[in-house]
Amino acid sequence: ALFFDENYGARAAAASGGATQGPVLQGRLPVLMLLGVVVSVFEASMFVFVSEWFRCITHFDFQPNIGLLFSMFMMACLCGSSASTLLGTRLKPPQRLAIAFGASFLAFGASAFAVTLPEDSVGGAIGLFAAFLIFEFFVGVYFPSVGVLKSDIVPEEVRGLIYNLYRLPLNIIIVVMLLSGFASVTKFRILSLLMLVGFGSVMGIVSLRARDGGRELGQKLRDGGQELAAV
Repeated sequence: ALFFDENYGARAAAASGGATQGPVLQGRLPVLMLLGVVVSVFEASMFVFVSEWFRCITHFDFQPNIGLLFSMFMMACLCGSSASTLLGTRLKPPQRLAIAFGASFLAFGASAFAVTLPEDSVGGAIGLFAAFLIFEFFVGVYFPSVGVLKSDIVPEEVRGLIYNLYRLPLNIIIVVMLLSGFASVTKFRILSLLMLVGFGSVMGIVSLRARDGGRELGQKLRDGGQELAAV
């Protein structure tokens, strides 16, 4: 150590990276906030669903095979993930997310209706389980789609910070829902509303990205025109 100079390159790089984080975030702040809403409402609804599905299934007068039901949930999630991959060349991530939020809204709405049916309603039990399978399918669609969208939107320099900030509203929603003491029907109605909020946020992301893309294209055309004029 006595014969080598100290290398401060990493420190300088870290300092220069921190200096550029402000402008990077400022230019993308609206779309980052909308993405945070998308992540928070969907993943919070997933955790609330995990806490409610068993209670709702056992509301009806039959003894289900819990292991079989859980396996079917996991299979539905796997099928959704595979479908997201197969449709990757035809549907962009925001389109897949919009479909996932729309279908989840219908699934939670159907669940809210099913849990109000009598305990001996066979149709209610089947409808509730079908709604749960639909939601699990689109959980599988959600994760690959939002992963690609986050990698496109969130700058790599601040990715860890932004992802940690997204967890704050997510955990707040989960804690409020779990400690509220709401009945299952009320929770499913709230989750349906959250899916609408998420759908609107996805549409907002699409709109902002289209506007920003148009600005970038216009700037490139103006720069090209100036170069031609200079020649």
